[in-house]
Amino acid sequence: GSTQGRVLHLQQEAAILFAEGLRTLGAPHAFFGFNSAAAQDVRLWRLKDFDEGYEDEVRRRLGNLRAEGATRLGAVLRHASWRLAQRREGQRVLLLLSDGKPEARGDYRGEHGVHDSAMAVQEARRAGVHVHCISLDTRSEARDYLDPIFGPGRYLQLSRVEELPTRLPEIFLRLR
Repeated sequence: GSTQGRVLHLQQEAAILFAEGLRTLGAPHAFFGFNSAAAQDVRLWRLKDFDEGYEDEVRRRLGNLRAEGATRLGAVLRHASWRLAQRREGQRVLLLLSDGKPEARGDYRGEHGVHDSAMAVQEARRAGVHVHCISLDTRSEARDYLDPIFGPGRYLQLSRVEELPTRLPEIFLRLR
């Protein structure tokens, strides 16, 4: 729910620009959305899978994104990493476009959410999946959770969400 309104529209624009770049390079890629309501209710939904092109249905799914729910980040990272680990490509990258802050109802706030998410990133790396976050949290204190989860230099924090579409080339360069 933290990416409502203009932020969500910029995320959609960035995803489309990123998709165009990946498609032009011939790089296999997929897009998934996620949210959660509780520990037993974490949702990851397919926007575009690896074997899909950009038919009308895929464009419709990308265009119908909604910001809702919470961010139980560890569970999402684990499932997405598992999916990527099944792939045969030599370089497997999980790019998270979010504020990057793990937060959900109950005890999944603060230190607990940060530690669980950091553990999920470490597990992904051990499985050969590189995790990188594009954080839409513009506050300087966001580094207090971004550094422990992703590690210094393994995330891009935007100072203004409007920078998102124009800073995508930096991501391509970091992933080479």
